Amino acid sequence: MIVASLAALLCFAPASAPASAPATGSATAPSAPEASDGNLILSSSSDTSVTVRDKDGRIAASLLLAGGQTTSLTLPPGEYSVSGDYGSPFLVTVAERGEVRLDMPKPPPVQTPMATSPARAPAPPASEAPEEVRTCGGGPCRKWKRIAAPLMSAALPGSGQIVNNEPGKGIGMFLGTLVLGGGAAALHFTRDPLDASSPGLGGTTFGSEAVNGAGFGMLTGGLAMLYAAQIMDAYASAAGKETPSPAKDHRVGFQLTRMATVGFRAGDPAAAFYADWNLNFMVQVRRRLSVGLTDIGLKYGVGRTTFQTGARIHYRFYDRGRLWIGAGLGTILQGTLGRQRRTIGEIEPPEVQTNAFAAIPYGQLDLRLFLLDRWSLDLIPRVSVPLGTRFYRDELALPTHSVTFELGTGVGVYF
Repeated sequence: MIVASLAALLCFAPASAPASAPATGSATAPSAPEASDGNLILSSSSDTSVTVRDKDGRIAASLLLAGGQTTSLTLPPGEYSVSGDYGSPFLVTVAERGEVRLDMPKPPPVQTPMATSPARAPAPPASEAPEEVRTCGGGPCRKWKRIAAPLMSAALPGSGQIVNNEPGKGIGMFLGTLVLGGGAAALHFTRDPLDASSPGLGGTTFGSEAVNGAGFGMLTGGLAMLYAAQIMDAYASAAGKETPSPAKDHRVGFQLTRMATVGFRAGDPAAAFYADWNLNFMVQVRRRLSVGLTDIGLKYGVGRTTFQTGARIHYRFYDRGRLWIGAGLGTILQGTLGRQRRTIGEIEPPEVQTNAFAAIPYGQLDLRLFLLDRWSLDLIPRVSVPLGTRFYRDELALPTHSVTFELGTGVGVYF
């Protein structure tokens, strides 16, 4: 039975092999590949609705595109019409596996018609507009007044203000000058009648003489300040400068100053008025900090000549508006050359050479009031201590180590 089965398998094997060969050896025809889609990328800077149609007019896509948004549409290859809320339709062609970018147009600007307010009348033409007249002082500005007004005030106090059509101010300046000048002259020529009858006893009248000298110094200092002020005011009014702008960033400054005090003197009267006129040259090395050569002067006495100069460091700690306030430390150096006659028994005594040197350290406070951008009136209280005899004009001198309070008045200019 086993032998019969093997024989049957051997008989059927050759017949089945030829039947299966045609099935394995046959080939099918390949199918055509499908077309690949493309991308249409849309962007817009403002909100707009977008409609995409194919070449037959059918809607392929419809969407709302927000401002600043970018979106991509996948479409079959072909021609399309893209339209939005603004502008005409755009024709685009989407290629196979291609990419087309399209920026949608912006909305047109809205033109708002200008409305004229019924409450405001139309402006007149430029040719008919009234011309504003600038005033300087009490009248129209004239260039010649900038020179004439200060010159006239220098010749006759108050006359420059009258030229500037400010008669009230001019008369006030003139009367103030008369009062101060008359008071100073009256004190200068007033003498105590007891002075001549009490030689050597002048110390008994020191109080009245000191008051006389102090009054004379204040009146003459006020007179000098008023005289300079009315000249500056005449120019300021003529130039139309109501509020000055002080030159805080100046490089150099010049001051003409009179330092005055009242002190003891030898002989009769026992008190005297001491005045020291000098020039000052200051350089601003940093903002508010200045150094310079100061107290420059020359003084003549009986048989002597005194040369004077010094140095100072100054700091301005307040400078708002037209007022400056500062403080300074300095030293005055005096050198004196002279000859004095001494009696040694001859009819004509010989001249003896007398030389002297003194240093006068001091501290001061100065107040500066600006009437012009570069010109100021100065008031300077000072305390000094002479180390050596300090000489003034004529025969006046202060002894060494005598603490002295001085009051200075002056004018400054800055460049």
